[in-house]
Amino acid sequence: MTRIFLLLVFCIATCVPAVATDVIGLSLPLDGRLSPVSKRIEFGARLAVKHLRSSGRDIRLSAVNDQCDDTKIERSAGRLERAGVDIVIGSVCFKVAAGLAKALNSQQGSATGVPVIAIGTRNRQLGRLRDIDELPLFSLSQDPAAEARAVVEKILPRFGDRPFAVLDDGSVYGRSLSDDLRLLGEQS
Repeated sequence: MTRIFLLLVFCIATCVPAVATDVIGLSLPLDGRLSPVSKRIEFGARLAVKHLRSSGRDIRLSAVNDQCDDTKIERSAGRLERAGVDIVIGSVCFKVAAGLAKALNSQQGSATGVPVIAIGTRNRQLGRLRDIDELPLFSLSQDPAAEARAVVEKILPRFGDRPFAVLDDGSVYGRSLSDDLRLLGEQS
């Protein structure tokens, strides 16, 4: 995950035209159960910024601890706005990513707004917010139905006309995956 984030920050920073100072916002839950992964992401971002600075790029990182708490969105958005961020990366919780995209882009059109790139959320509503509400909200994760499509394409043909069962573990993730698998399997 750290390597992916390091590559992402590096690509964004080298593709964005150089202006006075590029400011990359980092919104992560830096305490709580997601903190071990978040701290590795932050470490990767700081390495990327250090490398870019050593190559002459004027770039800065502004990190906020969003705690994956949607009641703290306004506070996080205010800090990122005051830092003058050009892009926000890292939100791992859908509600926080969507809230930041709305808060940072409420005054501006989506063409000139602050893009928010979520790292771990796979919520189906993310595409709707981007396509219909025109929020600059993106995700590095695959579409939620990607795993079910892969099973339908690669595994189901092996069964032919033989019966099989689709079981889930009772979690929200398991139920969603098995529902997608059943639906896509019936359609194919």
